[in-house]
Amino acid sequence: MSIRRFCRTVSLVTVCAVAGCKSRPVEPPPQPRATPTPAAPAVVPPSAPPVAVVPPAAPPAAPNAAIVAPIGENILSRLSIVPTASSAIAGAANQPASMTDGNLATAWNSRTGDLVNGWFEVVIPAGVTVQSFAMTAGFAHQAGRNDLFVGNHRIVRVRVTRDGESVGEFALNPEIRGMQAFALNGSGGTYRFSVVEVLAGSRPTWRELCVSEFAVHGVVPEGMSAAAPSGPSDDGGGQSDGATETAPETPSTQPPQPSTAEAMGTAAPETLTAGEPATAVDVYCRTAQLRGMRRRQCTEATTANGRAACFCGQMSGPTSPAVGLTGRGSLQRPTAPFTDAYVMARTNNPDAPVSCDLLIRTAGGMFPVQNIGLCGAPTVEGIAATGLPRMQVLSMRNAPNAGGVNELVVRYRGTVVDPNLETAECSTVWTVTCTVDAANVPSCVKAQAEPYRCVMSPVVAPSAE
Repeated sequence: MSIRRFCRTVSLVTVCAVAGCKSRPVEPPPQPRATPTPAAPAVVPPSAPPVAVVPPAAPPAAPNAAIVAPIGENILSRLSIVPTASSAIAGAANQPASMTDGNLATAWNSRTGDLVNGWFEVVIPAGVTVQSFAMTAGFAHQAGRNDLFVGNHRIVRVRVTRDGESVGEFALNPEIRGMQAFALNGSGGTYRFSVVEVLAGSRPTWRELCVSEFAVHGVVPEGMSAAAPSGPSDDGGGQSDGATETAPETPSTQPPQPSTAEAMGTAAPETLTAGEPATAVDVYCRTAQLRGMRRRQCTEATTANGRAACFCGQMSGPTSPAVGLTGRGSLQRPTAPFTDAYVMARTNNPDAPVSCDLLIRTAGGMFPVQNIGLCGAPTVEGIAATGLPRMQVLSMRNAPNAGGVNELVVRYRGTVVDPNLETAECSTVWTVTCTVDAANVPSCVKAQAEPYRCVMSPVVAPSAE
């Protein structure tokens, strides 16, 4: 290439570089066409199932409270109606009939473990109007230091049904030892009392329901009399629902039971047998005191009270506390075969009521007829604020009877707390009539001379402790 042509070419390149040469634009290489991404479907939460709007449950109805006193007469006593129960332990004193025997020292005892949902029931005849019921919360008796009320379970609440239909729930005070009354309105039918709540006692091994007394009150039509003994109810399935199941007796829960107390009706005459003769009053007292004496309790109570808590003596004297026995307590004009007689107050347990004995002297010796009645409250302070029981000797005489036989007759007024309602004092007159046999050994018959008369009073139930 010549120098001239090289220079022209270089110059041209230079000019193009400086001025910019027009040329066909170079198109960028085609880009791949993007495929549009399909939109994700909208996520719709599953619809919640419809929620039913339930109104708040109404609070349970408050249990019915106790009333001051039962309304109407005692239907069970009037018509000789005996309760049945869900179960009972062995022993005659533990059966449901003990709830209606007028004795706070006995009680129905259920089978061990038959507590909540245990029940008892009565069948009230058609035509009778029910107005109220009354019951104890537990075993009301205190046998010395062995307090059965505190040791056993006590009922706090019961549910009542009539022929299977609910009537209501009733709250008992487990600290009240006596009967508690409640209004209950209805006609005849099967009334079941089911235990809803209990308070455990101080003795863990005692796991039975206990009710000392139970009554249904109301109006009995005039002329209606007691029917045949009421049996258990039948549900129609061939098995008696009201039959009381009897379980073996549990020794630890059944302390010895005292003798039956006098009920608030007319008691049948009772034969009293004289014991072994004694040579003198002091000899008799020593013998009577040593038999079953609670020596430690007597000593402790005497120390605490500063007075004799256990004693034996005629009437109330300077060496014995006032025990409620008043009146003439000795035979003033004895005639054969009786040479002397005394009413003796005696207790060897400061927690128990004072017993009165009749000491009779004949040509055969001095014979004690024990427990002609209760004549004084327990001597420990705080155990009995009632001052009951109480005895007032009205007269003591001996004279020939209609057959010409000389008799000793003691009349006394006895006042006790009504076992069906511990806010009433009830009193009656008793006679103890004694004769002697060919060996000059006396025997006596105790009889009720007039009906009980009861008055309301501010009686305070004994403390549970």
